[in-house]
Amino acid sequence: MSPRNFIANAILIFLIGSCGSVKQKQLAEAFSIKTFESQFPQPIGFVNDFENILSKQEERILTKMIHEQRAVTKDQIAIITVADIEPHEHLDDYARGLVFYWGVGEKNNRQGILIALGKDLRRIRIENGAGIVKRLTNDETLQIINDIIIPEFKQDHFFQGLKKGMEAISEQLNQKN
Repeated sequence: MSPRNFIANAILIFLIGSCGSVKQKQLAEAFSIKTFESQFPQPIGFVNDFENILSKQEERILTKMIHEQRAVTKDQIAIITVADIEPHEHLDDYARGLVFYWGVGEKNNRQGILIALGKDLRRIRIENGAGIVKRLTNDETLQIINDIIIPEFKQDHFFQGLKKGMEAISEQLNQKN
């Protein structure tokens, strides 16, 4: 943690501790929103290709797959490609924060999945909401990444990797719905 973040967190903890419960919640929400706005981009849809590795047609195909999955299971899936994850050090941390900030998966059921890809970072993460983990475990997600997505990415077939990964995710979710 940088000294700047440490000081900001210490101030936040002090302020929250000295406020009433309603003000605590308001202050925490305001701090979180302001902090997240500086760390994450605004979503532009269910497919957010900020690295520009997908064609518009490929984005439409993935978006259609996401809508079809949502119609069957009510699960909400989002895809993001990013070149920069600052101030985060790891894509895992970035993805966790982004799921919260974007609100992937509805609050009451938390049935959201974020597929985060950093082509230039050479990293991918599938972040499952708490309502998804019962039907698609982190181990199963890791297997989809290693066995299905990464082999395509190694050949620079990013769309195919994402498409096949989406198909595998949908298959798992539909089986256990």
